[in-house]
Amino acid sequence: MNYRETIYNIETKNAKRLDILMFIIILIFSIIFSPTIFSQNYQTVEEVDNICSQLGFASDEEAQIAVDKILNEMGIPSKSFKLRSCPNINNAIAKNIKDANGNYERYILYDINFMKRISDNAQNDWSAISVLAHEIGHHLSGHSLNNKGSNHKWELEADYFSGVSLAKMGASLEESQSAIQTLRYEKETSTHPSKANRLIEIEKGWIAGGGNNSLNSENVVSSEEFNLFGNPIFEKAKENYNKVKVPMSSPRFSYTKEIGGTYFSLNYSRPSIKERTIFGDVIPYNAFWRTGANENTTISFTQDIYIDGKLLKKGTYALYTTPNTSSWTVYFYSDYDNWGTPENWDSKKIKLSIEVPKITLSDTQESFSILLEATGKNTGELILMWENTKIKVAFETATSANNLTTNTKEIQQVGLTQIQLEYNNVITDIDKSYTKLVETITFDDDISLCDKNIKAGTYKILGKRDKDGSLSVQLEQKNRKIGSKEVTGTSIIDICRIPALRTDRAESTYYVNVNDLTDIEATLNFYIDSKKYKFEIKVPTDEKVFEVIKAIEEIDAATSGDYTNFAIYYYDKDLDINIAKKYIDKADAMNPDKFWILNQKSIIYYKIGDKKEAINIAKRALEGAKAANNSDYVSIIGANLAEWQ
Repeated sequence: MNYRETIYNIETKNAKRLDILMFIIILIFSIIFSPTIFSQNYQTVEEVDNICSQLGFASDEEAQIAVDKILNEMGIPSKSFKLRSCPNINNAIAKNIKDANGNYERYILYDINFMKRISDNAQNDWSAISVLAHEIGHHLSGHSLNNKGSNHKWELEADYFSGVSLAKMGASLEESQSAIQTLRYEKETSTHPSKANRLIEIEKGWIAGGGNNSLNSENVVSSEEFNLFGNPIFEKAKENYNKVKVPMSSPRFSYTKEIGGTYFSLNYSRPSIKERTIFGDVIPYNAFWRTGANENTTISFTQDIYIDGKLLKKGTYALYTTPNTSSWTVYFYSDYDNWGTPENWDSKKIKLSIEVPKITLSDTQESFSILLEATGKNTGELILMWENTKIKVAFETATSANNLTTNTKEIQQVGLTQIQLEYNNVITDIDKSYTKLVETITFDDDISLCDKNIKAGTYKILGKRDKDGSLSVQLEQKNRKIGSKEVTGTSIIDICRIPALRTDRAESTYYVNVNDLTDIEATLNFYIDSKKYKFEIKVPTDEKVFEVIKAIEEIDAATSGDYTNFAIYYYDKDLDINIAKKYIDKADAMNPDKFWILNQKSIIYYKIGDKKEAINIAKRALEGAKAANNSDYVSIIGANLAEWQ
């Protein structure tokens, strides 16, 4: 049965049509607040009809038909509820009322104008059905017999019944909890339990009713899955990193953080300035930007959030922006599986947009960065920084934490070396003794940190701030390997002492990031108060690339993409240009007439000195880029041709 049709496809000849979904949504308020509509506790139909007629009472037959259809689908006899439209009461209530014969009937009183004012809170049909199921749970459990209001026990029993009912009707857990998820008030009241406890009870009922998690939206990740590096987000990130055979010009970055009991995940590629002018040149003003590089920049969160007072449902979104000189517009776009901006931009897929002011930084941000800052127990900011520009999007979570301590996990690729970080945003006693700055940092290759050789492995980072503001750093490692021998115990490695750098940073919480990315080095940055501490990291990229190329060529397993990447690496590193030519020719032969391969081939041929052939190849590349409607490549190839001709 299509339950959308249950609600909407009701036809009554010559009757005015009512927005049925809007009608049911209002019942949320009878669950949450258990309001008293009238100044007296009216107990008979005559009393109710009298007061409602004074306000403009009108029964609504269509609403009754709609409710009866829903009840029938749930196996409840029809005519189980009597409905009364009661204008100007600015609320709704469900209660038992005595008829003329002294028998009690189940009534729901509602104000349709009030429904219209809150109808925007409805995100799906199931939220309405869950509210009705909750009310039925009250009646079937005998809670409403004395008309004395509610209590925690009864509300949780009705929530449980709602979960069971919706599971049997085929709703997902997310859909079953959707009505309660819209609540912004978290704490318990005298009559109703806390939001968190209600969600738990609905989940228990949903499981008991045979709920199947496979019905949930695939892009929603539970908080449990965010808690470890072994979660799907990070496993996918690590899998993608392990496929990289040469360094990416815009390395991919994965990031999770808990704010207000909600788990956030960011995945994006990080272009660097590389001596270019970014905003207004590489990134034009007043044009959609993919907000990163390569495939979509995505943001996920496990609970609903509010931005500028607007609800943004939990899930995964592509993050797009329109940069301008004084402000940016930020878009949360539901179709997140694209390479760059969608080929066909659909405004209906913009689930939320907001314009925020541009902030000018005094210190240059070499690599594009996105981070999340906790600003309160259930508030935070999404922060984007690049070049000398910074923007902030404030948000409020639908959940609340007990304190401001948050946990962050990161995976960053530097060259072909993977760096994993896990840390909390609160540090203490750093001015008194060595304290933990990073819970764990893992290098999958031997690296150099502050010109000190560090073996691959997992460490803690400890730091102590001196009186002059400088930061001394140590690495702590337990149960390390020396050769093939396992050595137990703790070892401390003194790294270096770094002076403090001032920043424009106004945020109070502590964070760490890897920045200033190149193929062979990066910086590890600690932001403490208004100070920045910058440590140099060097990674063995060239050695790893040559090992990869040799291994792949020995078994003849290279793809066209591999050969293209090998050619680009030799070209960018200013290595043997003839080897670059050999690789790009192989790529073109395996996958002929692809404009992105031809573009690189033309550049290599031009460097070799074969200008005529470079121009011919570039013209073919330009035709392909135009046919594919790829404006980026059209611009790049056109600029090359203009220069060469």
